Amino acid sequence: MKPPKEVIECANEYLKYSDDFYGWFCDKTTKEKHSTIPFKSLWNVFNCSEFYQNMTKAQKRKFNQKHLKCIVQENMFLKNHFKEKSKYFNGIQLSSASIVGYKYKNVMMMMMMMVILMGSVVIYNQYTFRYANSI
Repeated sequence: MKPPKEVIECANEYLKYSDDFYGWFCDKTTKEKHSTIPFKSLWNVFNCSEFYQNMTKAQKRKFNQKHLKCIVQENMFLKNHFKEKSKYFNGIQLSSASIVGYKYKNVMMMMMMMVILMGSVVIYNQYTFRYANSI
């Protein structure tokens, strides 16, 4: 006997927000079928977020780029959206590891955070961020 659909939906909603990282991810991104977020961009945004800044030094040491990648790859809601470098998405080969099917909610805010963090010019196109050296 299967549980009712409402119970399954409530359980999934509970699981989504019991994971602190996934809660942060949902606040910053939205599903968009043909979009990608390069993993390095996600790391840079996460690294300068309030969520990361409020961690203890020990937590920050543990929560590096490699650890974040493991969390994304093991997350039951994100693991199917994570694609390694050179994999294909919508017929296009990815140039870096990426989260596919998501985009940032507030692109201008993310761009300003990246400029401040990176000290670099940020070039934005429809699907991704790229970083250029400061002039």
